[in-house]
Amino acid sequence: MDVFERLFRRTKATVILMGVALLVLGVAMFVSPIGATLLIVQVVGWTLAVAGAITLLNCWRHASEGMRQADLFMGLLEAIPGVCLIVWPDAFVAVVYVIIGVIVLVTGVNDVIEANAVRLAFGAGWVWRMAIGVITLLAGVAVVASPFAMAELVMLVAGLALIFDGITEIIAGVSMR
Repeated sequence: MDVFERLFRRTKATVILMGVALLVLGVAMFVSPIGATLLIVQVVGWTLAVAGAITLLNCWRHASEGMRQADLFMGLLEAIPGVCLIVWPDAFVAVVYVIIGVIVLVTGVNDVIEANAVRLAFGAGWVWRMAIGVITLLAGVAVVASPFAMAELVMLVAGLALIFDGITEIIAGVSMR
């Protein structure tokens, strides 16, 4: 097996695994929108807190005072928000909804672009893609315009978008030769 064949197999597996991860996350977001949001906030919080702790521990390893100060600053910049997200996740849920609204909006734009590319390349099979893209785009606009009124809807739409993207990634990965 040559280098390119190994790389291709790894890429195919990565595409399939990414599709499965997106599908699982999408189902979780659809089944329990509020729980999924709190989980996302907690995961981001722990990630920042651990990254900050590692950076703070590494700051003492530098010989240069400037590097120690830079790592000390970065470590605190990572750790403090991380701890805040862990301790007060409810306070940051609204921010997550705004971010997810933007992600849904961008996903909708991307789906519309893909549908147009399929239309130009194949002439068929693009209508359902365009419909999903337009619906996702409109949902993203609604969420960004009024994120607090649509908090649970954000997670449901994001969950559906991730389910759709997960399925298409799995299909793309499996169909790779």
